[in-house]
Amino acid sequence: MSSEEPRGAAFIEQELMATPWPLVAPSIADEFVMPRYDGRSLANVPATVGAMLSADPVGSLPPLDQAYWQRLGKVEHVVLILLDALGWLQLQEELAVTQTIMNRVAERGVLLPMTSVCPSTTAAALATLGTAETPVVHGVLGYELWLREYGVLVDMLGLKPVYSKGVTQLTDWGWSPDDFMRMPGVGSLLGSAGVRTSAHLRDTFIDGALTRLCYRGFDHLIGHDGLASLWEQLGADLAAARTQPSYHYAYWGGIDREIHLHGADTDDWRRAYHEAAASLGTWVQETLLTASPPNTVLVICADHGFISTPAEAAYPVEGSLLERELLVPYSGESRCAYLHTVKGRDAATQERLASLLGEGYVVVDTSDALAAGLFGTGQIHPEVEARLGHYIVLARGQRYIDRLGRAGWMRGRHGGLTPQEMLVPWLAARVDDLR
Repeated sequence: MSSEEPRGAAFIEQELMATPWPLVAPSIADEFVMPRYDGRSLANVPATVGAMLSADPVGSLPPLDQAYWQRLGKVEHVVLILLDALGWLQLQEELAVTQTIMNRVAERGVLLPMTSVCPSTTAAALATLGTAETPVVHGVLGYELWLREYGVLVDMLGLKPVYSKGVTQLTDWGWSPDDFMRMPGVGSLLGSAGVRTSAHLRDTFIDGALTRLCYRGFDHLIGHDGLASLWEQLGADLAAARTQPSYHYAYWGGIDREIHLHGADTDDWRRAYHEAAASLGTWVQETLLTASPPNTVLVICADHGFISTPAEAAYPVEGSLLERELLVPYSGESRCAYLHTVKGRDAATQERLASLLGEGYVVVDTSDALAAGLFGTGQIHPEVEARLGHYIVLARGQRYIDRLGRAGWMRGRHGGLTPQEMLVPWLAARVDDLR
């Protein structure tokens, strides 16, 4: 057991929020959380899975600090459930008011906060989990990226042009995952060490381009049509892996869907959380506790948290003075935006951008952000600077840059660097300890 662990989750949360921020004024630094790629972030999870299964090294990053996993003991099977958008702070609220399987895992295992990656968004996070590398290495730097090799702004979840109203995807233009991401996937890395791997995804995602990108090398890609079939198939998959070390990854996006539509201030996301927790609890009780192989560990984590973004907090970019400064449409995230400016990088341009956006945003030179390690460490992907542009705009509070009228329906967002978005949970327990 690490000497760090007795300090507990509150101490680690405080440390994560107090990590020095070299990119913003000290007076507002406490509004942001710096990613901790050194052993306290989502980016360290793949290496942790490898270490638990004695299959390390997986990727170039270290595992999570020992406090997160050393007490779990001998591990032969890892079941990792990623609940999209279940932030650390949001989970803390729910644990305090309702008893679910989450409470039991927390009480009998490990519950600690860690950071997401930058930006705190699904595309970057899933690519990180799928490669065991940081965004600066794998190059998937956000939801919408300017890909100069195709000359278009691309929705990285659907691998399609942002402004297209048709069904065109980059695959129609010759895109391939192995050319786009020239590094082995986690499935391949674990497989080379004798670990059986599977990924359980919504059936509508199975043949998607992002799946092809993030789950390269997995032995099994298994589709489900909802929580009931997810647990049924996950149980059968785990039973089939009894004879060798195994990693079973499962993704569920119900919470994320509700926060985008309704924001953080309604009960819609809470209902989605409790639906997932209740069905997971039933599966644990009826299947995992009765039929799982020995030395199985259950891990529950998230890719990011979320924040409410009301329409009045938007900066509509279409037709604005800001738009006149841009060489191409802004990219990245609405709360962590990348600007390619007509006049490039100079002090006058940065001052003008800051003046146009106002006090609700911080404009950072991209080279400074890269030097500070905001997007990670390691061998920088050759297209990173082209994709990030000249300046990065960090939103404060509930602010965001809007386009295509999304402010009219999207009530909650992520991608930014506030504690609500950046802090995510690591919940882990031996199945034997959940009895």
